[in-house]
Amino acid sequence: MKVQYDESQLSVIECESDKICAEAKAGAGKTTTAIGFAARRSNEKFIYLCLNKAMQLDAQRRFGPNVECRTTHSVAFGSVGRFFADRVTAKWGARLIADEMGERSPRVAAAARAALLKFFGDTERDVQDHHIQDIQNDWQLYGPEPDRALELARKVWRKMQDTKAKVSMPHDAYLKLWALTEPQFKHQRVILDEGQDTNPIIAQVIRSQKTAKVLVLGDRHQGIYLFRGSLNFMREFAESGATVIDLPRTWRFGDRTAAIANEILGRLKGETTKIIGMGKDEPAPKKGGRIAFLSRTNSVLFGVAAQRRGKSVHWVGGIQNYRIEAVEDAYRLYSGQLGAIRDSIIRRYQSWAQYEEDMEATKDAEARILVKLVQQFRHEIPQLVQELRDNEERDPERAEVVLSTAHKMKGLDADHVVIGDDFECLFDAEEQLDGGGVLTPEMEQEINLLYVAVTRARKSVRLNLETKDWIARHGILLPGDAVTA
Repeated sequence: MKVQYDESQLSVIECESDKICAEAKAGAGKTTTAIGFAARRSNEKFIYLCLNKAMQLDAQRRFGPNVECRTTHSVAFGSVGRFFADRVTAKWGARLIADEMGERSPRVAAAARAALLKFFGDTERDVQDHHIQDIQNDWQLYGPEPDRALELARKVWRKMQDTKAKVSMPHDAYLKLWALTEPQFKHQRVILDEGQDTNPIIAQVIRSQKTAKVLVLGDRHQGIYLFRGSLNFMREFAESGATVIDLPRTWRFGDRTAAIANEILGRLKGETTKIIGMGKDEPAPKKGGRIAFLSRTNSVLFGVAAQRRGKSVHWVGGIQNYRIEAVEDAYRLYSGQLGAIRDSIIRRYQSWAQYEEDMEATKDAEARILVKLVQQFRHEIPQLVQELRDNEERDPERAEVVLSTAHKMKGLDADHVVIGDDFECLFDAEEQLDGGGVLTPEMEQEINLLYVAVTRARKSVRLNLETKDWIARHGILLPGDAVTA
């Protein structure tokens, strides 16, 4: 079936600039536009770079044969990472660094890890003093700790570069190694999707292309990966001389959801380009039907699933990606069943008190969630975890409830969305604006995350308590609201 593009999409597809920045609001059909852009140039070779494997697989089904669809990590692994494959781990934490490097202080190991994570995302070739200075206040380092953490970070990085060393490394380490080789794509054109979530090192790779023409697509208000070192490459690329084209029409949702998004972005981020809802609003069914429950944290989802004992619950990406087994192992540590612990990180602890102490010392967000869950469910956890696992509905079409964090729901949508009450940022954001006129980067991320969650809805969105209160206090009348005399 032939796609009917609107005038904004056609402006992108027909643009012949070497550098194009397509500012697409949520649901504006940016991938469809990119497909049309590549199809129009079927005699040219493209590489389409996206954030994750799910997006890559979807793109492979939709793009034509002239487009190679990859994640940046897969490109980096094929070039460099494969030489370190046996050392790459998703569980690269402070305790692992301390054990491998013989560091006795978990605080120093955690600070070195935080500094390295910053280093992996930026354009420096070696770990610098500022990588520690950037995190020194957050970790409240004192005395000799900053120097020790810096030296440890440098030592870890040196070992990571040595193909004969045994030190573990995260996926971002080989991405960094690849980027430092100043790679040039062999393709005539590069399409970078989700440009708002590009970190400085990948931005440098895109900027350094000598022959390939570049199309960057994204929504600057959907940048939600500051904690991974992402920057607003949409703004930077636009200011570098790229041709900027706005895509304001959304084909995902109607006037009501568009109005909610416009109020959040307009009042708190100064956005003047209004989202135009071209979809259709429909009320959520009172009985039956499927809802997607989106939260900010895993712990809230665990609580929602626990209420149903996991029955008719689909977890986006699979329950295994929500660290459910870690809840079980955390309980085993709590109850003294040390020999039964399977998680390699939790197994290193000798007591629950030590785990809680390390959680406070390292400010580990995942550990904090696990502590909260164990405190809430305690001895009910083993049976509950088993029921959640056994009752998982793998087919989302057969589930009554779809669970996801807003981060994992990025790029996806659902007919009817419920927003969890762990989104709390609107009034704090207004206080920041009243006090200094600007949002901190961290607060901007919170606003973006709420915007992402709200705009996953195709037909209806049930807002969280704070957003409802915020709308009421401002006297905002949304499309479909009853007008009272």
